[in-house]
Amino acid sequence: MAKNRLADERSIYLRSHADDPVEWYSWGPDAFNRAKEEGKPIFLSIGYSACHWCHVMQKECFKNPEIAEVLNRYFIPVKVDREEHTDIDEIYMHAVVQMTGSGGWPLSVFLTKDLRPFFGGTYFPPYPIGQHPGFLDILRYIQQLWTEKREQIEKTSINFTALIQSHLTLPPIPSEGQDYKPLLDKAVYSLSHNFDKENGGWGLEPKFPPNLVLPFLLCYTGIYHDAHTGEMVKRTLLNLALSGLHDHVGGGFYRYCTDRIWHVPHFEKMLYDNVQLANAYLQCYTQTQIPFFKFIAENTLNYLLRELYNEKEGFLASQDADSEHEEGKFYVWRYDDIKNILGEDSDEFCKFFGIETEGNWKELLPTGKGVFTGKNIPDPKYAGMVYGDINQCIKKYYEFIPHLKQLFSFRENREKPVKDNKCITSWNALAISTFTKASVLSPNGEKYQKIAIGTADNFLNDYKTLGFLPHVLRNSKIEGFIEDYALFIVALLDLYETTLNEYWIEKAVMLAEKMIHFFWDEEGTGFYRTSHRIRKQYPVSSKPILDHQEPSGNAISAFAMAKLGFLANSEYLDLAEQLCQGYYGWIQRAPEAFPAWLNTMLLLKHRPIECTIFSGGTAIFPFPVLLQIYNSKYPYFVLKRNRDLSNEPGGSIALFCYNQTCSAPVYNLQDITPAIVNLVGKNNKTQ
Repeated sequence: MAKNRLADERSIYLRSHADDPVEWYSWGPDAFNRAKEEGKPIFLSIGYSACHWCHVMQKECFKNPEIAEVLNRYFIPVKVDREEHTDIDEIYMHAVVQMTGSGGWPLSVFLTKDLRPFFGGTYFPPYPIGQHPGFLDILRYIQQLWTEKREQIEKTSINFTALIQSHLTLPPIPSEGQDYKPLLDKAVYSLSHNFDKENGGWGLEPKFPPNLVLPFLLCYTGIYHDAHTGEMVKRTLLNLALSGLHDHVGGGFYRYCTDRIWHVPHFEKMLYDNVQLANAYLQCYTQTQIPFFKFIAENTLNYLLRELYNEKEGFLASQDADSEHEEGKFYVWRYDDIKNILGEDSDEFCKFFGIETEGNWKELLPTGKGVFTGKNIPDPKYAGMVYGDINQCIKKYYEFIPHLKQLFSFRENREKPVKDNKCITSWNALAISTFTKASVLSPNGEKYQKIAIGTADNFLNDYKTLGFLPHVLRNSKIEGFIEDYALFIVALLDLYETTLNEYWIEKAVMLAEKMIHFFWDEEGTGFYRTSHRIRKQYPVSSKPILDHQEPSGNAISAFAMAKLGFLANSEYLDLAEQLCQGYYGWIQRAPEAFPAWLNTMLLLKHRPIECTIFSGGTAIFPFPVLLQIYNSKYPYFVLKRNRDLSNEPGGSIALFCYNQTCSAPVYNLQDITPAIVNLVGKNNKTQ
């Protein structure tokens, strides 16, 4: 069978649809022009490679000749990889949520020739199931509606698009000099009130790992010495590490769980989840000194290096949920398999990890009924191990590591899930930051730092060639978004922190200037998601402020500007304040939904400790010095190399200053942590 237009696309998700009988277009002028010329509506389907239900709808609908014939005759079908076009996904996901009250992937949206949405949903079965309409019936209904009421549809879509635009570009509420402390405390109160004390984390099902809430609470704990916030983080991280969300055999975490107790995951593994969770474990380790947290972080990073790292480019986007056309097949176990592999040790192992003869999770049949099918997800939490002596549980977990390695060797012979080979700039920036942090805390420090530096150089080489950061490495067709620039700036500053090489600051300033030029709203406040050139092409543009599994573009931009302002130029600091003050009114309505913003507000309110590294310190920098600094538990630092060698105490390592007060020069490594603790003292408790 002949392939369609997607055969030559770079995205493996788009290429996976090249054999569909649907005559797909990729997002672009070819599709838009044909829609205008032929007067047909556009059917937009958005998904991504690791999405299980995207594969299901492809198999059921887009491979269906009857459905394909209707799509090809009456519509202009367009396929989008949401990880390539997060801007497009954001716009039309918001539209579908407004239409239906919920969203998800695959996203299915019908547009006018001017790209304005007028009908949408998510997954549709091919034919009706109970009260749920089938996709074929929906297509015929939309085609009839378009024929009979096209003018009305186009008029309504204009008004609906204006509504979406107003939601996605919330105007700042003018304020100045607002104290961030009440807002921070309100967020912590809400998070405490809604905390799942039994299972850790927040929310019901589906339940996602709280990638951004955990770092904020850790920073809050580090400043205010609030034992309760620290305990919420500790309990959550322990539960996640000992739950079904964690791949105990191969390392890494799945994207989310379908239940409240973290037992049954959707098995896709995303780069952005794993690097952010690894960073949270490392950050919590510096506060608690619990070795298990560092172990989980390193295990996660080793998974990423084994499965998602390409030395010549960077980190790949994700690993699929499915293998052999079955969700989770690579990851689940049958009781007899484990008995055969582990032999006489299997009984104790199965008891600890909740492995049962009939299986420990129910699969949904097409009828909607859940049944045990003999499949098991290794999960100590499901087995009740976390509800006793947690220290004994962790000790026992370590004892089973050789058994997990046996299972890993066996599992490696299975057909592996497909990997999405895109190197996304923002996600790689998160990886650079995490590997940089890990380089200070891990015995593999030099290796981790080399990986972080090499990855950063790959993206900077693209910037040098193209004149802009791409959203995906070596893909000049899609310019980087605001989150790509902002997270990459933060990554470069993190690299500076562990090298004291001002090259990284210079590159960060260069990108900051480009980011302001491309994305800043010259007529208001805030950064748009897309550059001014791209904004002209679409009917809707957004200024992202709501944090999700990754920080919003404006939140991380505020943090990048604040960090750069303390290091390089106070004008960037002013911009960070302008953002936080401008959106304060929106954030205060539900501050717990804006954890990345809260982290920036903490930084602006309490300011970093200034660390001047003397020649005695540079000789042993970075690992021993930074390890002592991190051990102080204060979350924010600015490091600078002393340039005036004639004006430093002989043999000294460093000097620390905070709130216009400086410590005495430090001469011994073991004196760094006490010097910082004494300097900060109780100052922040009264702020």
